[in-house]
Amino acid sequence: MQLININKLDGFDKKSNRKKLIRNIITLLAFLLPFGFAIAIYRECNYGIPVLNYHQVNDEDVNLLTVPTETFAQQMQYLADEGYVTISPDQLYEYITTGAPLPEKPILITFDDGYEDNFRNAYPILKEHGMQATIFLITDFVGQFDNYLNWSEIVEMSEYGIYFGSHTLDHEELTPPMPPEEIYRQLYN
Repeated sequence: MQLININKLDGFDKKSNRKKLIRNIITLLAFLLPFGFAIAIYRECNYGIPVLNYHQVNDEDVNLLTVPTETFAQQMQYLADEGYVTISPDQLYEYITTGAPLPEKPILITFDDGYEDNFRNAYPILKEHGMQATIFLITDFVGQFDNYLNWSEIVEMSEYGIYFGSHTLDHEELTPPMPPEEIYRQLYN
């Protein structure tokens, strides 16, 4: 997978914008669906594609956005044992827009913000199970703070097949009264 510096994207077209909008909606839904609930919906109803959203994976922080490393490892082991196959946002987009085929038990794994522990803790577990994921980066934080990813970590994960997308430049809330020009700048500059 090719690494794209999302701070340097040139050009803009409706198809690209629609694709990014769908990715953002998928991410929002992922934030609202806890692990067990998403899997239960998929297993019991065979409806939709589970999207699991994480932020931090570590054993130091205790908050609603942090999953202990062992818990994350157990969740990935469960998915592997049950035959789930991770997909990329591009695969999901193609499925939604063109009906492109997906694996029998697809699942999308995402991480918000681009915390360094995504590289240190989650990435080795994903590799162990042959899984891919998507990390939505706060791009102005990359390499600027110790608890966020740096560019060399992003390059390594990208070469493995981890996908990266925008989670804004500086984590500003993208709601009115923010002007549309600033929303565009936050997502595409």
